[in-house]
Amino acid sequence: MSVREQLLLILPDREIHDYLCSGCGTSLGQREVMAGEAITSVSSGRGSGIGGAVKRFFRGK
Repeated sequence: MSVREQLLLILPDREIHDYLCSGCGTSLGQREVMAGEAITSVSSGRGSGIGGAVKRFFRGK
């Protein structure tokens, strides 16, 4: 199955994203991207998962 990324919340200093299973809609994990990281990765054309300012919270099965 593929995974969808959903933007949950935009705060002044970070964005919170959720990852959902495309088949059943179950939340697989979350990620926080600091504001500077989000701007840098978009302007440089790289994916938003690059850099040390990303916090990931994945649920184990």
